[in-house]
Amino acid sequence: LSAGLEHNLFARHHDLTNTSADLTLDWNAELSKRDRLSVRDVFTRSFEPQNFDEAFGRTGGRYGAYRNRLHAAYARDLTTQLTLSGRYGHEIDDPIRDELRQAQLQTAGVQADYALSSALILKPGYRFLRRALDPGGETSIHTITGGLRRYLTKQLYLEGAAGVDWIDGYEDRWSTKSQYSDSLVNETDELSTAGLSVSRAYLTTPHTEDLAGTWRVSASFARQLLKRVSAQAAAFMGRAEYVRADIQDTLWGLQLGARYDFSEEIKGVAGYALTDAESSDSARAYLRNMVMAGLRVEF
Repeated sequence: LSAGLEHNLFARHHDLTNTSADLTLDWNAELSKRDRLSVRDVFTRSFEPQNFDEAFGRTGGRYGAYRNRLHAAYARDLTTQLTLSGRYGHEIDDPIRDELRQAQLQTAGVQADYALSSALILKPGYRFLRRALDPGGETSIHTITGGLRRYLTKQLYLEGAAGVDWIDGYEDRWSTKSQYSDSLVNETDELSTAGLSVSRAYLTTPHTEDLAGTWRVSASFARQLLKRVSAQAAAFMGRAEYVRADIQDTLWGLQLGARYDFSEEIKGVAGYALTDAESSDSARAYLRNMVMAGLRVEF
């Protein structure tokens, strides 16, 4: 169980000063030699997107939101080669702005991991997604995917998946769309990690009755430079085409950060982030530069 309280002071625009909070619960259990269960619940109150994925497709304007993310997973090893797993998720997104709607997202799915060898794992699966708006309607998506993970070395692996979505839209219009995702992950050692991912999918949008055809590319790198010093970098680019609103958004960004551990409880952080959002609707476009420095106290 961990909690955080963050007070953001703005040097020039004092009216933007805000306080954010987060509470995280992680519970993991080995029920037997073959059975594992994990539960993670994250509650946040924030005024800024926490990452590029949250900024991508975000309704225009500056606003805070209360969010709760619950995810549970159960896995059972049927044989040394075959593992079956089930997942469930429930998310609530409640914006502080009155004109935006509360959104709930429920997901459930099953997956099989079958190891053909130590280097190749097959990963077929099924997922159900339901998005409901209050006030408003709801939409659902059924997805069947076939995937695999291929280890190129002991630290480097390629994971890919492709599938079909059956979408029940807000106006009871069924449609079928393809989707895929690919990622390349390099865990060079305990001190550094790097990753590159590409994906294309149709997504439900929070707060509006719409669907968006999206593609995105992201890359990240993190390195423990010294015993007390670590650094990380991330880059993102994505495009979304909204079906009902007939709007096209493009977002790209760069994020750099560093951390110095004064002690186990007190950490100094600094960073820079650039976000460039372009849109066919000029009211949704913005360019944002942020330079940040602060202290984080954990207890």
